[in-house]
Amino acid sequence: MKLYNSKKGDLVSIMMNPVFETVLVLGVVGLILFSIIATMKDRADFDRQFLSTDVALIIDTLYTMPETVYLEYSKDVKNFSFKFDKNTVDVYEEDKQPLIAYFIDDKNAPLLFKTLNKVPIEMAFFKQGNKFQVNYKDDIKFNDFVVVCPTIKTKKSLQSTSFLLVSDESLRDITDSLKSNYPSHTSFYISGDTFEKNLDIVIELGISQKNNELTIFYQAANIPSKILACSVSNVISANIVLNEVNLIPVSSSYFQFNGNDISISINLPETYPENTANLINEGIKKYFENE
Repeated sequence: MKLYNSKKGDLVSIMMNPVFETVLVLGVVGLILFSIIATMKDRADFDRQFLSTDVALIIDTLYTMPETVYLEYSKDVKNFSFKFDKNTVDVYEEDKQPLIAYFIDDKNAPLLFKTLNKVPIEMAFFKQGNKFQVNYKDDIKFNDFVVVCPTIKTKKSLQSTSFLLVSDESLRDITDSLKSNYPSHTSFYISGDTFEKNLDIVIELGISQKNNELTIFYQAANIPSKILACSVSNVISANIVLNEVNLIPVSSSYFQFNGNDISISINLPETYPENTANLINEGIKKYFENE
């Protein structure tokens, strides 16, 4: 290594001396460590930075896993508070400024925003279907009815897809509400007695014979039908307490009308909540976001 061009060999030899090089390297490393230590004034700062980064990396990793995942966080976090907001993890300790790390938020399973104040027990991660949360371990709620849907790239956009929504008068509130969600989508709803051919998706609505039961029939051997049925089922199951959920493949002859791409029949619980139309609408949108 030559750092200085001189006719005097003593300076050059000193600069090439291995001991001198070692001391120089150690000095540089020492300056870097001193800078880090000066930034992190105590061990708690280091712990907070580690925790925020570690948790953000775990969230990114869980997003890549399609199945249901439950993970208890093993690190000691009892002296810290956590805030999850958009795509950041903020770790607090008393009145100090938070230390922040970033994760990549997934719009198909957005992390439920949450603040955990001085976690006295284990913190846990839970991802199921399109729901993802970080919470106190004892507050995590499992839902056996939410499943992982198959994935497929849809052929058309929601705007370019024609629908037929069929129901009797008892479910008119749902069909009318769904139609109002798409004021510019002229073909979203037409009545069954004016059925037109060459419609892409047909959704029949009915009532289950049991309360707290959801049953969705879909066209057998038709993957898009299965995905739409699964998407609608997951959204409803995640928002309504149900005792039974059934996804049943049937032949195309089961349906009153058949869509070119998809045919499903949704049998809702006898007592369905007022927001059921919004839940079905959300399930439809999930289908078109599914890739």
